Amino acid sequence: MKKKRDKVSIIILNYNEKNILKKCLESIKNKTLYKNYEIIVVDNNSTDGSIEMLQKFFPEIKLIKNPKNYGFPKGNNIGIREALKHGTDYVLILNNDTEVTENWLKSMIEIADSNERIGMIGPQLILPNGNTQNSCYSYKYGLTKKFAPNKTQEVDCVSGACMLIKNSVIQEIGLLDEGFNPIYFEDIDYCFRVKKSGFKIVYTTKSKVYHHKGMTMEKMDWNYEVYHTNRIKFLLKNFPVSWLIVRLLVEPWNIIQGLKEGKLKILLSVYSKVFRSRSN
Repeated sequence: MKKKRDKVSIIILNYNEKNILKKCLESIKNKTLYKNYEIIVVDNNSTDGSIEMLQKFFPEIKLIKNPKNYGFPKGNNIGIREALKHGTDYVLILNNDTEVTENWLKSMIEIADSNERIGMIGPQLILPNGNTQNSCYSYKYGLTKKFAPNKTQEVDCVSGACMLIKNSVIQEIGLLDEGFNPIYFEDIDYCFRVKKSGFKIVYTTKSKVYHHKGMTMEKMDWNYEVYHTNRIKFLLKNFPVSWLIVRLLVEPWNIIQGLKEGKLKILLSVYSKVFRSRSN
């Protein structure tokens, strides 16, 4: 008997990106060959007409209207809970600034189904200029490497712009850590938790997704402080003291960059705030 196709719940978070979101949803609707999926759009209290656009052009999708902007981890968690409540085999977190290709979902599902210990899949992300985005991470000898493999392979982390997660993984390790609100490092932290639980993470070039990287974040002037705050939180949460000591050899580079960009005062304030909170 033919196996029933797994159900996939695609979670898309939106905040005041009506036109970008419309292109994303159109690409899913027009190009996705894999058919057993639902779309859950979680809107973080947009005021640009996003809700009206969704109700007019995509009345079939599930829409969750948040009363305020909850940020990336909490907003996505709201969508994930909705998907789990109604039963799903996979949760797929997808940025609204993406456009998909025909086999993007089918290819990831096939890989995930091939091994029960594969818990998460990430596609090859393509930038608007046609280059491949460095969207994978490895952590060795106290150093971080960001790269894009040229073949399907196991990796330490994939980008939260598009990550397919098995229901069994979520049941075991839970949701995104909302301590990383409003954004940054919640995806990498989740990957670490997946690996620590014994699941594998696979990056595949068989699935391709176009990523108009950072279009929402470019409009936000607080992202430097938030990025470094969550970066340090992530390191302190996930690595042993021995790794962190080696990592200190690299940290001066961030201080030099902060000085060059005229943001050293902000960076020093971040160091003080994070370490003070950990000592309390």
